[in-house]
Amino acid sequence: MDILDTNGYVLVAVTIFACIGIALFFFGSLITVAAAFGKGDKLFGILIILCLPFSAVYCILHPEYTKYPSKYVYTGALLIALTGIGLLFI
Repeated sequence: MDILDTNGYVLVAVTIFACIGIALFFFGSLITVAAAFGKGDKLFGILIILCLPFSAVYCILHPEYTKYPSKYVYTGALLIALTGIGLLFI
């Protein structure tokens, strides 16, 4: 089944979930950058700016400093992953 043969409403819903996931992950990454620079981890701050997936790594390594941004990072990553899996079955 081709993606162009699917129902348009399903495609719109999948796109909305992907956009929400990307926005949550980006917002959480911005807060994680602030937490990294605030703690003094300049290397991680720069790495997160250059490559956003490092924000998830930083949240895993420093859960005591990233309780708030990790909610956004993990939820965004989960929505992005679910959207990717959902696109495989469309």
